[in-house]
Amino acid sequence: AYVVNNDEVKDYVEDREANFCKAKTFLESKGYEVERSYFGSEDGEAILYRKHGTEDWHFLCHLDPMFVEIEDVEGFVENIEESEEASK
Repeated sequence: AYVVNNDEVKDYVEDREANFCKAKTFLESKGYEVERSYFGSEDGEAILYRKHGTEDWHFLCHLDPMFVEIEDVEGFVENIEESEEASK
């Protein structure tokens, strides 16, 4: 679990949403569908993605403080995508 100080909540939420939008836009530009999932779960909300026309969803990451701190979201997403492809 993690805690965000009350005086930092607004900035935290804005930064999280901005990084989510960057990841979503980048993945969609590469032909993927993107979903937010697991809202309210013990581990928290996460990003899932899949190639258009396929059934299998892949886990990208949780929308947690570590995700918020990522400065190069496109590079982060690309590394995960490449790892996923290499493991096939």
